[in-house]
Amino acid sequence: MYCSAFPDCSLPFLFSRARDLQQQSLDIRRRVLGPENPDTLNSMNDLADALNHDGHYAEAVKLNRETLEIRRRVLGPENPDTLNSMDNLGDALQADGHYAEAEKVDRETLDLRRRVLGPEHPDTINSMNNLEVCLIYLGRYPEAEKLGRETLDLRRRVLGPEHPQTLNSMSNLAGVLSAERRLPESEKLNRETLNLYRRVLGPENPQALRLMHNLAFVLSLEGRYSEAEKLDREALDLRRRVLGPEHPATLQTMRTCRLIFLGSVATPKRRS
Repeated sequence: MYCSAFPDCSLPFLFSRARDLQQQSLDIRRRVLGPENPDTLNSMNDLADALNHDGHYAEAVKLNRETLEIRRRVLGPENPDTLNSMDNLGDALQADGHYAEAEKVDRETLDLRRRVLGPEHPDTINSMNNLEVCLIYLGRYPEAEKLGRETLDLRRRVLGPEHPQTLNSMSNLAGVLSAERRLPESEKLNRETLNLYRRVLGPENPQALRLMHNLAFVLSLEGRYSEAEKLDREALDLRRRVLGPEHPATLQTMRTCRLIFLGSVATPKRRS
């Protein structure tokens, strides 16, 4: 199982705590400032984001729709905060599995940001990334690859080759290549990205551990089960220590380790 770079749920307990704090903030601002005050809308936006990261996707979609509707009316349809609400709605729709609608929202957001902010603004590039991810979920890999390469080129130029968002784009592109079964290319890019994550963020950063898992998965698809099992067991040990034994990423690595082992057992050994 290839672990996507899209949702980062490395520390779910922090998102749960953030959700409670954002709800309190929103309740106070609604009462003191009113329901359409920009600061109240900021709290609505932050709460929706916390709900999305905490796995409450349907609630996040509902609150993002409400925030977007008010911001369009109060701030205008092209205000950057309104565009942020569109972006957040697209993320929540993706997380909730509504990919067709998410694609529509993501394309509209990208078009508006290109016009309002410019084609190389970081928010515009983020919208490109979001649309790429949506296309991956929809299984439209050639489109996703083309957009992913464009996004990666822009992030390298605008943010730098070692910026975390640049590394995220590298990881996404490696995932597309894996889905297209272009395994040598995916392996090479996964290794490059993993080395950068280890150097920039540290060898035990959750993103580095995700890349270890992804590289092991690609190696298993190439039939290199011994290498894959060794790497995935290392990733599993680190995820248990860093994230905890019951974290979803840890459990995913446990399942993949088992599948790699079963694949190794089921594959006839070559005679020398």
